[in-house]
Amino acid sequence: MPKDKSFTNEQEIFNLFRDLQLRMIFSDVEKMTILQSSILILISSFVSFQLYSRYISITIELPDEEYDFIIVGGGTTGNVVASRLSEETSFKVLILEAGSEDGFDPRLNIPIFSPFNTRSQNDWGYESESQPGIFYLKNNNVELLTRGKTLGGSSAANFQYYMRGSPSDYDSWESEGNVGWGFESVLKYFIKSERSDHVFPVDKEFHGKDGPLHIKHHEKIPLTDVFLNATKEIGLKHISDHNGKDIIGAALMQTSVKNGIRQSSSTAYLRHFAKQRKDRLHIVADAHVTQILIKERKDGIKSATGVEFIKNGKTISVNAKKEVILSAGVYGTPHILMLSGIGPAYHLQEHGINVIKDLHGVGSNYQDHIARPLYFYARNLSFGDTSGNEEIFSSIPGWIWKGTGPLGNIGGALANFKVKDSKSDVDDTPDIQAIFIPIKSEPFFFDLMISNWNYKQDVFKHEYERAKQERNSVLFSYMVEAILLHPKSRGNVRLKSSNPLDKPRIDPKVFSHPDDLITLAEGVKWIMNLTSTKAFANVEAEFVPMHTECDDKIHGSDEYYKCISTGEASLFHGCCTAKMGSFDDSDAVVDSQLRVFGVKHLRIADSSIMPHQISAGPQATCFMIGEKAAELIKETHLK
Repeated sequence: MPKDKSFTNEQEIFNLFRDLQLRMIFSDVEKMTILQSSILILISSFVSFQLYSRYISITIELPDEEYDFIIVGGGTTGNVVASRLSEETSFKVLILEAGSEDGFDPRLNIPIFSPFNTRSQNDWGYESESQPGIFYLKNNNVELLTRGKTLGGSSAANFQYYMRGSPSDYDSWESEGNVGWGFESVLKYFIKSERSDHVFPVDKEFHGKDGPLHIKHHEKIPLTDVFLNATKEIGLKHISDHNGKDIIGAALMQTSVKNGIRQSSSTAYLRHFAKQRKDRLHIVADAHVTQILIKERKDGIKSATGVEFIKNGKTISVNAKKEVILSAGVYGTPHILMLSGIGPAYHLQEHGINVIKDLHGVGSNYQDHIARPLYFYARNLSFGDTSGNEEIFSSIPGWIWKGTGPLGNIGGALANFKVKDSKSDVDDTPDIQAIFIPIKSEPFFFDLMISNWNYKQDVFKHEYERAKQERNSVLFSYMVEAILLHPKSRGNVRLKSSNPLDKPRIDPKVFSHPDDLITLAEGVKWIMNLTSTKAFANVEAEFVPMHTECDDKIHGSDEYYKCISTGEASLFHGCCTAKMGSFDDSDAVVDSQLRVFGVKHLRIADSSIMPHQISAGPQATCFMIGEKAAELIKETHLK
């Protein structure tokens, strides 16, 4: 097996497990025996060995001098584009990925370890600008904006939720001048990417059977049924398929997991095909692209001709005969464009960058899903009703042999709904999504999980003490996230400097539009009201505030719910910073063929091209964008 930098995180992984194991053994709040901790040591060693033994490197050290297509970013969308283009034997394709090659790292493979990717080497480490009065639980009111920095991108580091959103989301894209992006047009690309492994009923005409990406329902556990029954009590209908004909309602979550192991764009689109296509598909990891190379002809026409990147401290150039496809993500794509002289002229000039194309929309129109996780304790639960330490331990043999249990399937569900006095006039477009996560945590587990999430020191200390004294050291039994699906606030991504290694400045301008806070607070109120249902009363559920920041507000008042809503957090669903639109749209960066205005042979394919947010996380949409982008490119070059 070739040795490369993809294995440098082995010590980091060992340290993660060691810290977890030692805290289990010596914590005075965890009732775990030395035997159980020893079992965990053996299990984690076994898991690492198994993942390592399956791993075969598919990267090369350095690229050739020239390719037909260069894809900047081996993430969710970029890998789809590269895989589909490399189906053509006449195309030679290069992927340049800034992160290391994905491999045996359990954080990238075992779903329950996903939270530990934040601030690891698998994360770009982006941060928001300080948001005064917002994110008050975070140091300096700064939110961490996790983005996957590894082969597979955020699809290798996220929470695996697979949601497409509402058909009206895409129809509105088309109504804004983006021909071919309505739901009827893009549905075939969703279907093309998917291999449905569903065991529960779905709307079959909306799902694929032969795609590379395995999608399945989460496993159902008793507390999931409690949530679904509670939503029905307060008038929300059940739907069997949240990726089907109807999105308003409550349903079991669908996820990109196969046999208890994450499915990323790398595992689904590259690893099955890389060996047989090694003559025409090259992948270079640890390659940080610094700019797009652009030439101007005598007649003034400008064209992308290649890229420059840094690897091992050396600057290297590589040429593209046909096209450069920028798939560096919501932050990386506008960053590279501006470093290359494409963006708002005034801003580029501030940093001494030669203006190639004045495009006001580059880095503008930034949108994100803002969420408020709400925590609850249920006193009347039995073993297996939720997923805690004991359930996780007992499920390990099932996960190893069958891929079942909470290590790979936490039993999540969701509810999409409109709030009272909804600001939306589209019937099938929800305002709020509630994600139900039936996982139980003790203080030290929660503290370990969030240790890299920039929370203020001791912000949860009060609730930790209450858990010890009143709840047998159980911090919470389940959580529900309230997600603002269609924010009206608009932020931006801007250069910090002209140094390509400096991360960009990201200002989300959270709640800069007053409707956003009102809508999210109504969503929080809706979720809190679930505890009054018979379903949750039967398990004796109660809200766990987690902190004291809102104690001066009257519980149940509008001001109380607004206070709760402003504490946290981004859901890492950023989009729309290189907007797709018509030529006369001053904010548009690409046309409906994903071609950058004013620069030939340059396209963008990632979440940055979305005109506005959708009623779901962007993962499924990014796979769809990749499928459609590849077809558009083939249509151009295979005439």
